[in-house]
Amino acid sequence: MPRMPRISLEGALYYLTSRGNHEQKIFNDQQDYHTYLELLEKYKKEYGFKLFSYVLLPNHLHLLMEIKEGITISEIMHALNSSYTKYFNGKYNRQGHVLQGRYKLNLLEKGPYLLYMTAYLHLNPYRLGLVKDSKECSYSSLPFYFGTKGKVPMDEELREVTDLLDEQKTYEDFLKNIPKGDLEALGKKLHNKRILGSDEFKKIVKEEIERYESQIQGGKRIMSKKLILTGSVAIASFLIASVFLFGINRKLKKNYDKVSQIKEKEYSEKLESEKKKARANIQEFYAANMVSYKAMAKRLEIEKNKVKKLEEEVKKEDGQNE
Repeated sequence: MPRMPRISLEGALYYLTSRGNHEQKIFNDQQDYHTYLELLEKYKKEYGFKLFSYVLLPNHLHLLMEIKEGITISEIMHALNSSYTKYFNGKYNRQGHVLQGRYKLNLLEKGPYLLYMTAYLHLNPYRLGLVKDSKECSYSSLPFYFGTKGKVPMDEELREVTDLLDEQKTYEDFLKNIPKGDLEALGKKLHNKRILGSDEFKKIVKEEIERYESQIQGGKRIMSKKLILTGSVAIASFLIASVFLFGINRKLKKNYDKVSQIKEKEYSEKLESEKKKARANIQEFYAANMVSYKAMAKRLEIEKNKVKKLEEEVKKEDGQNE
């Protein structure tokens, strides 16, 4: 069965079933139940929806609601499930989804189904064999209908439901006298059909769905045009930027080549100048050393002559003494 769009339809009943991810438990203790009910009360006030009945069970829950015009069931359930998931994961030090991402939704005509749908929810734990008596289900709206204090305020909703009872009956009498086959038949309808009501009601729902889908398609077309326009602008901007960058790159390359040539010339000139200075220093050093060498050689020659002359005088004296 295709998924029904989360349309906003005033005066209709929204019956939701939300299960634990992979059928895991979503309520482990009293604190978990109480926390969910506190969140349910919080968002009931914030979004202004009517809550006609609810049942919380270990691994799933049921809600029967009527929403205000301009508010979608998706908004409500997203806020409720996100807040509870944050609480649950924080408490149990875990990550990921707690509730299945896609809840089951039935849309019903309020007039003919309100009274029986509250009974369907309230007796659900008994039909599943989870309790021996429907009164034993602590976390449902049934105690509120029996005159005891409920977990979530539902005064206005209670009046609407009890106004549908026969004058001589109480809500408890009504539950006791419902033929078992009636609730079984209702359960089959809810399983097989997403929309329950008169032909006129179904027509209204169909028109609302078509309007919703038309808006979605229109939004997609607008988005597609925006994407095409945005893409075209992006491509044009990219081409302009590419041309601009190419021009800058050429200019930079020219400047780089020019600077490189200048620097290379400066380097060559500086190198040649240093070579000349080195050669001049070498030549100057060589010339100075040659002068010193010649002076030393001349002085050595003089000393040699002095020694020779002294040797001759000594020989002469030796000859005279003989």
